[in-house]
Amino acid sequence: MQDHQKLKPKKIIFIGNYLPRQCGIATFTTDLCESVAKIKSPAVECFAIAMNDRAAGYLYPERVRFIMPSPMKKRWARRIKELMN
Repeated sequence: MQDHQKLKPKKIIFIGNYLPRQCGIATFTTDLCESVAKIKSPAVECFAIAMNDRAAGYLYPERVRFIMPSPMKKRWARRIKELMN
C-alpha cells in the first residue's frame, strides 16, 4: 500500500462564498460542499468557512461554521491552519 492510500482525512473544509450570498462562486461552493457532505464517510467532518462581502453578513446554513471578512487578513489564515489540524 502506498503512503497516500493510508491517509484518511478527518476534516474537509471549503473556503469561499456561500449561499445565500448571490454570486456564481457562492452557488458553486455551496453545491460542492453539500455534495461532498452527502458522500463522505461519517467519520469525516465537512463544513464551510464563508467569505462575507458586507458588514451585515448573511443568514448562513448550519454547514457554515465560521465567517470571515473579505479581504482575508493574516489572523484568519492562522485560524484556518489551526482548524485543519
